[in-house]
Amino acid sequence: MSRRSIHLPTAPPPVRRLNRVRRNELCPCGSGHKFKRCCSSSAAQSGVHPRLPGVSYIDTGEHAVRWVICDDKGTSFFSDKDNRIIVFTDKMVAVSVAGATEFSDQSAGEVNVAGIGAIKFAHLRDTLPYIEAEDVETALALVRERIELKLEELEAKETE
Repeated sequence: MSRRSIHLPTAPPPVRRLNRVRRNELCPCGSGHKFKRCCSSSAAQSGVHPRLPGVSYIDTGEHAVRWVICDDKGTSFFSDKDNRIIVFTDKMVAVSVAGATEFSDQSAGEVNVAGIGAIKFAHLRDTLPYIEAEDVETALALVRERIELKLEELEAKETE
């Protein structure tokens, strides 16, 4: 009696992306939290960063090269007193500025941090005035100037 061998198709070995962040590794955003509790897709469903409860993230579906503070739709960006969009080179700088006391009177969801991919940033760079903020102090100075200007405008309207 001869045995016939049955050849079952074998699954190809799993393909591992080299740039993939594993769940238990530290999050690349620099928060110090594990990726699974910070910026992973399951954590992003809550939309809230664990360190700054009032700051939400808008996932644009692109690998971000710059960050902005924006409204809940991701269409209106925060700018300086000269109406230049404040663009952040580091996500945690953007998050720190968005979580600053200058924005504390905003309702939940009004202050968001969104990533800008390379194509959108190239479009912004070519069409809109912007200023890059590389550290929290510089960005907060720009934010404070804008807020002071807006307060002066409101006071001028009230006295008319």
